[in-house]
Amino acid sequence: MILNYDCFRDVLLYIEEQDNMKLNGDFKRIMLKDIKDHFSGKYTEEDVQYCVKNLFDGRFLEGLYSIDDNYKYENCKIYDVTFEGHKLAESIRPDSIWRKSKAKLKSVGISSINMISAVCVEVAKVAVTDPKFITDIANGIFK
Repeated sequence: MILNYDCFRDVLLYIEEQDNMKLNGDFKRIMLKDIKDHFSGKYTEEDVQYCVKNLFDGRFLEGLYSIDDNYKYENCKIYDVTFEGHKLAESIRPDSIWRKSKAKLKSVGISSINMISAVCVEVAKVAVTDPKFITDIANGIFK
């Protein structure tokens, strides 16, 4: 299966935005079903599940899951986004940086979640340090 870049980004940002910390310090679980329901009509259940699987595989999420005989996630419970997951979310949150990163990823055919993370982090670093990149964004070149 091919990773849907936009689904991957939307799922990670959605999970990060959930207020899942209880007042006593425990974590509320975010269920895969709830994520699928949230994105129904926008992404297929398979795309959402595959993104969550890859986010777990890349160690961007903390939680528990089991896989049934049909390779479907059963009882998938997400507790939180890891530190690396938060770093990745920060690097893909701005639309201008995401568009530039996605174009680079597509041009070389990268679909590994760790490579996606590496490219997005590097694009974000360039965006912060390269005045031309910042000027281009301000002038709407990446819109």
